[in-house]
Amino acid sequence: MKKEIVSNKLEPSGGPFSHAILSGEYLFSTQVGLKPDGTLAGPGIYEQTVQTIQNMKYILDELDRTLDDVVKVTIYIIHLKDNLAEMNRAYRELMPNNPFPARACIEVVDMVDEGVLVEMEFTAHIAGKE
Repeated sequence: MKKEIVSNKLEPSGGPFSHAILSGEYLFSTQVGLKPDGTLAGPGIYEQTVQTIQNMKYILDELDRTLDDVVKVTIYIIHLKDNLAEMNRAYRELMPNNPFPARACIEVVDMVDEGVLVEMEFTAHIAGKE
């Protein structure tokens, strides 16, 4: 069984996808650096990463959970060598590090939305919140 999780702090999805799906004890969500009004958080990877993680926090808030519940993050990033340091700076500042979630970082050629430099897939363990 799966359940869509929505937040009124996120722009409604304009495509054939959900911002987050709760299935059993796990929450799956993919986020980019769009602000609640639908505009991009900034031209730089740091600002976009901060907003991407904030968007995940909005989803977790709907379940009374925090970023501490995130167990895995897959990061898709444009121009990996140029953007990795600033993305990591934002990630280290915002993600719980006791321990950090498991992570993969993959360089991509382009994103669906113009100007987006980073997209993150989050998996969180949400026991007892279905």
